[in-house]
Amino acid sequence: MKFPTTEAEWRSIARVFEAHCNIPNCIGAVDGKHVNILPPPNSGAYYYNYKGYNSLVLMAICDANCEFIMCDWWCEWTNIRWRSYCIHSVLQKT
Repeated sequence: MKFPTTEAEWRSIARVFEAHCNIPNCIGAVDGKHVNILPPPNSGAYYYNYKGYNSLVLMAICDANCEFIMCDWWCEWTNIRWRSYCIHSVLQKT
């Protein structure tokens, strides 16, 4: 999984989306998933979602070839939010 870091890489993804899917200027397809978990002790209802179970949220971006270019999940313990290195480091630079 390689997150694009240059304008040329983003433009390449957009060209493939337009060629394969007839969607101009698209740089990725985003989707999310609730992943079932056993919540940390004393977390109360913090991880309880609208679907009726405890979960973390997994988000991903794919290119036009259905290959992942980014995955991210979040969780919170003791009021500190942790993010996966890939997306956090890239967004911090932009």
